[in-house]
Order: sequence, then structure tokens, then C-alpha cells
Amino acid sequence: MPRGWNIAIALTATLCGIFFLCHGQAIEALRCPFKALTGVPCVGCGGTRAALLLARGDLCGALWTNPLSVVLCLWLAISYVWIIVDAVRGRNTYWPLYRKRPSGRIVAVVVAALLANWIWNIVKGL
Repeated sequence: MPRGWNIAIALTATLCGIFFLCHGQAIEALRCPFKALTGVPCVGCGGTRAALLLARGDLCGALWTNPLSVVLCLWLAISYVWIIVDAVRGRNTYWPLYRKRPSGRIVAVVVAALLANWIWNIVKGL
């Protein structure tokens, strides 16, 4: 990916992060449409609350609320830094790895993690 795209993505992510932190309570008030329709929490229910707790430094609270969101936030943070480093160095190491097709084992682990997170949301009565 061209260097300009990396910089644009990094700036967009920064602006979204600032908006998220400044308006977190308004975002947190949004309700899950899946849960509203079915009465059952979706796999991502509690993700916004978990991200806000993580941003406030409450790792235990974030893990309790939605463990998969903590993993996703970590991956997004690593990706963000990686893209910036690529832009500064004028390299392209992130996007080829991102575009690689995952192996069957990786897909199985991701599906198992999604199911476990969904069961966690249902069991704790989110």
C-alpha cells in the first residue's frame, strides 16, 4: 500500500480514537439491535463498554465485560503502530501480512473464540 494511504489510515484512526474517548458515554448508551430483537446478547455485546474500560485503565473490568474486545483492541493498537512505523520508514510490511489467507487452524481458533465469547455473554447475563 502506498505511503500516503498508511498516513491517511493512521490519521483517521487517531481522530476516531479521540472522538471515542471524548464521547464515550454517548456511544456507550447505544443498544445492541440483535439483543433488542432476540433478547439474547450478540458475540460483540459489551464490546464498547470493554473498550471504554480499557481506555480508562480498567483491564479487569474490560476482560470481565467482553474478553474478545480486549484482544481486538490490542490487535488494533499493534496494527496502528505498525502502519505508522511502515509509513515513517517508507516500507510495506503490514499490508502483505494482512492480506494473507489464514490457515484452517487459525480460522478454527477464531471461530472457537467467538463462540466462547458469545457463551460468556449469555452466561453472565449481559
